[in-house]
Amino acid sequence: MLSPLEGAKKERFITKTSLFNLMDLELLKEIGLTDGEIRVYLALFKLGSTSTGPLIKESKVHASKVYPILDRLIEKGLVSFVKLDKKTIYTANPATTIISYLDKLQGKIGQQKKSAVNLIEELTKLKSLNKTESETTVFKGAKGLKNAYNIAIKELKKGEDCYAMFLPKVANNLLPFFEKLITDVSKKKVNHYLLYNELSPEIDLIKHLPGTNVRVDSPHGYQSPAEMCVYGEYTIVSTSGGKEYLTILIKDKIIANSFKNQFKAIWNQEVQTFHGVEGMQFAFDEALRATPNGATSYVFGATKTSKGTDKLLFEYNKRRAEKGIKLKILFNEEATSSKTTRSARKETNPLAEIKIMPHESTPSAYEVFPDRVIITTASRGNPTSIVIKDKEFVKTCIIQFNELWNQKTRTFRGKKGVETIFNEALNSKEIRFIGGNWGMVKYHKAFFENWNLEREKKKIMWLDLVDADVLIKQKEVPKQLKHYQVKVLPEQVNSPGVIFIYGNKVATIIWKKEAIINVVESKETVDHYKKYFDYLWDQRIKTYSGKDGVKNLLNTMLDTESKEYFAYGGPQKAYDLLGHTFWKSFHEKRVHKGIDAELVFHSSLGWWGDKLNELELTEVRTTKKDFEELTETVICGNKVAIIVWLDHPFGILMEDPLAAKSYQKFFELIWEK
Repeated sequence: MLSPLEGAKKERFITKTSLFNLMDLELLKEIGLTDGEIRVYLALFKLGSTSTGPLIKESKVHASKVYPILDRLIEKGLVSFVKLDKKTIYTANPATTIISYLDKLQGKIGQQKKSAVNLIEELTKLKSLNKTESETTVFKGAKGLKNAYNIAIKELKKGEDCYAMFLPKVANNLLPFFEKLITDVSKKKVNHYLLYNELSPEIDLIKHLPGTNVRVDSPHGYQSPAEMCVYGEYTIVSTSGGKEYLTILIKDKIIANSFKNQFKAIWNQEVQTFHGVEGMQFAFDEALRATPNGATSYVFGATKTSKGTDKLLFEYNKRRAEKGIKLKILFNEEATSSKTTRSARKETNPLAEIKIMPHESTPSAYEVFPDRVIITTASRGNPTSIVIKDKEFVKTCIIQFNELWNQKTRTFRGKKGVETIFNEALNSKEIRFIGGNWGMVKYHKAFFENWNLEREKKKIMWLDLVDADVLIKQKEVPKQLKHYQVKVLPEQVNSPGVIFIYGNKVATIIWKKEAIINVVESKETVDHYKKYFDYLWDQRIKTYSGKDGVKNLLNTMLDTESKEYFAYGGPQKAYDLLGHTFWKSFHEKRVHKGIDAELVFHSSLGWWGDKLNELELTEVRTTKKDFEELTETVICGNKVAIIVWLDHPFGILMEDPLAAKSYQKFFELIWEK
């Protein structure tokens, strides 16, 4: 008598053998497969993921014929592959892909589907014998992309939400597919949350589909070269950067949950950034749609506009008035004198009250709605619009507006004004800057040095959110300041103005030879601006642009307690852009700090990897020649840096333990295989 264990083993052996001996192979012939394709296809189901060696042996197909057969099966969407180390690993796709294949065929579709249903039952039994907890499948082309999505949605549960981020413009030939996919999935009461990289025409079509929520928001201007979608336990990574689509389907619950957390962190952020006239229009259209009829909005700091933005605001004000929304506007003096600015005239602003601010108070225009604030900064006719959805900040801006409207602020000019407010700040326990650009050093260096000595003597803490280009250049930034901490603002927030928070006062400073300073004295205003400051100070996502910016990003990665450094995707272009001197110094600094590095380079950079392998705490491996990418990912501690090596490189930095864990797991898959 067999033991239960022995019986199970025998049953498994019989099942696996019988499926090949007893399966009606005519079913496969009926759906259009040749004898050779049938042998290879069934062998893949028996072996699971395999290279060509075992496949040739199992299928008994000559080596010269196996490769063309595999190409045909890949083209039909029945087989996928992944390149690991020096080997290509082939896998039979889930049996359900046969239906997708048949949908593309003409002729005897109806009869073939009946045969396929019976075939799927047999193949699924066989596939289950090789099922693993984590599966990765690579698809090529538009057909492969569709197959990946169809596999993922097949196992979606009722009421389970789907998430997609870094979405690019959708190709016209794929738009009907995604419209149908979203519509069909919504019948399961599944909601889609979609984050687009940029504005695109299909957004207006997609956002009206059932169960669909759309935002246009890349973190601080970053645009990923690949889109990432999460459906249940499946994660889909797809890119069309080459001649055709390359889609990676990962079935792993941990990875899927990590990407969900990353998505939610971006989706739930209160700040969105839009670029150009088109982006500005989108921001204002969304705000107008959300504002109830009869409400009041507030504008202060309005300045001269370009022809494009002037026309946009003219049309916007017409629609605003049609909803009965009232408007209070505080214009800068320069706006009223501009020949190109229609927006400063009463006739172009129905239901509006207009006043002039004292002097040139702000470099940006603030429009305050009931649920958001839009800050617009125009640079050479190319505006940047920052949308902040925060009730407390809305309240703060309304308070500040009313104080300006009622002329209850103090205005200072020149050197005397600078000395007055900075000396006032010496009576505070802490000072904060938003948008620090070291204009104080540039225009009042001698006074600053004496003032800073007094600040350090009193141990007054200085928290400084500086413009990105200031920290990169570091030409005018004093060294070794005591009781001083500095962080970098996103590049889009840069401006000639500085928000200076001290005691119960908030000062707006425009640095020039004859400085202009507006001071608001209000504890409530200060409290709310501190909240805004804290949000920017604690931001998890930062951007770095240009060669100097990327150098700064890489050096920031080493500023950690972690002793492990991982990177994959480094191409020759990364070495060319930053130069030998930087890379040599960078890795020597890493070794000196005792940080152990595991690096995966593109084969083009293998020669440099060989040299780095001579260093302590360093191990470098390379990819195959046909693995090309412009993106490098670096993980160190809780930090993840994604660098795009274009002629003008840029990168983002994320500080999130879950995201770092997810990217490290993905690195380990690449490293081990």
